[in-house]
Formats: sequence, structure tokens, C-alpha cells
Amino acid sequence: MSITASKHRGRKSTSRPIKLKCSKCGYEWNYYGKRDRYGTNCPVCQSWVTIPPHLRKLPPKPKQAKKKQRTLSKPGVTLQCPKCGYRWVYTGKYVKDIVAGKRIYFMISCPRCLYRISTP
Repeated sequence: MSITASKHRGRKSTSRPIKLKCSKCGYEWNYYGKRDRYGTNCPVCQSWVTIPPHLRKLPPKPKQAKKKQRTLSKPGVTLQCPKCGYRWVYTGKYVKDIVAGKRIYFMISCPRCLYRISTP
């Protein structure tokens, strides 16, 4: 009893094949698939065959963009937590009330320690 693998009937991704050999069954074939993958299955025994790293064509890694200074899209008020001393810019829905001088009781909490503060 002999096992034969069918020919590749799908669309070829590359014109130049890669010669691959299955380490489990020893079958050799020309691989025409995508080269940005780490491997493929053997056409005979379906075991995983890894494409050697020097034959892969991985996309280049994207360059890390420099961190830009954040700009606020809404007007904010700088607040300081009386418990832990953390300062942050509050841009919530009570900004207009804080700027107008209205006293807000227990509506805003510190982002670091979650202590509820009242505004002056």
C-alpha cells in the first residue's frame, strides 16, 4: 500500500517554491504557500513542518512612534487629592461647576487612591 499526496490545486502565493521535508514520514515536496507563516502541514501525514527562519519573509517590525504630548480635547481643572497628594487634570461633567465656584460634595474621586473629595 502506497500513500500519494495530491498536487497543490490552490492559488500559488509565490512563484518560487520552498523545498520542505517532513521529519515524521520523510516526504519531500515543493511548498508554494505564503512565506510569512511559521510552518505548514505535511500533505501526507498532516504533521506540522516548520519553515526554516532563513526562508521566511516576515514583515518588518513597525517602528515605535515617539510618545506625543497629550493635549486635552476638553477644558480641565487641576485637582489634588488631600489624602495621597496626587495631582491630575479633571475633565468630567462638573468642570463648569468647579470653575464657577460651586461646592461639589463627594462627587469626584482620586484616580490613584479612590478617595472621594469635595471641591473648594
